[in-house]
Amino acid sequence: MEYRCVYGEDAESALRFLFKAMALKSDPRFPFQGIPKSIYMDSGPVGKSRVFQNVMLALGI
Repeated sequence: MEYRCVYGEDAESALRFLFKAMALKSDPRFPFQGIPKSIYMDSGPVGKSRVFQNVMLALGI
């Protein structure tokens, strides 16, 4: 769990959160690590961001 105080939605904050979530964990049996096959999002500013879309494309998400 992580709490972040941000003013509105932005791609940089979303990518920081996702990179930390995808990072290797100390327990390899922990199921939530690595690059997901897909991410389900709403149509807010992060999902529409060209930077966010380019990073997802580069990661194959």
